[in-house]
Amino acid sequence: MASPQQKDQVDRSVQGPSAKPQQPLEPARPFYEPDSMAKLPGEGPVHIVRTGSEGRWHFSVTWTPYDFSGGALPARPFEEEAALQSFLRKELDIEDDDVRKAMNDLASFGRASIRKVQLRPKKARQLGLAEPKGKESR
Repeated sequence: MASPQQKDQVDRSVQGPSAKPQQPLEPARPFYEPDSMAKLPGEGPVHIVRTGSEGRWHFSVTWTPYDFSGGALPARPFEEEAALQSFLRKELDIEDDDVRKAMNDLASFGRASIRKVQLRPKKARQLGLAEPKGKESR
């Protein structure tokens, strides 16, 4: 068996005289730590439904993460169209064009969806779009 010095000389002869001795590789780390997984944003569509009658519309907003396993979703109610638009733009960071299209769909069809909305779990809970921690359906 070769000594470490002999092994270093063999490595240098193969790699050339200026090569540095190779350090052993560190074990690979996972891409994410399990505790940080909850901090990664989820992605899914926002669904908006309009109910009521002309002049007395009510709106209901839900967010369904693509990895959602089923069960009831909390819905965030809105009584005014302006409050709904503000929520979509300011709280969910949805682009103006997407909000305008959603409002047109609501006026025409009574429902709208906005795809690929990203939310961190904590923010989704704060906004009333996810169950409070510990109450998730199993």
